[in-house]
Amino acid sequence: SAFLKDEYNGFTIKPCSVESMVDVFKKIDLASSDELLVMGDRSAELAKSITPLTWAETFMKFINTK
Repeated sequence: SAFLKDEYNGFTIKPCSVESMVDVFKKIDLASSDELLVMGDRSAELAKSITPLTWAETFMKFINTK
């Protein structure tokens, strides 16, 4: 959920649903190159929110709760 925002930077597929997968592939096929590039840029921006420091903090919280 931190890296995928449906219709913002990608598409979610319902588990075990061939119909859902086909629908998403159709959306990707119909999207322009510019739209897909924007989605890629949005993904890169979302990824910037996860830094080594935030990973370390998350890891330490996990370790301290066990």
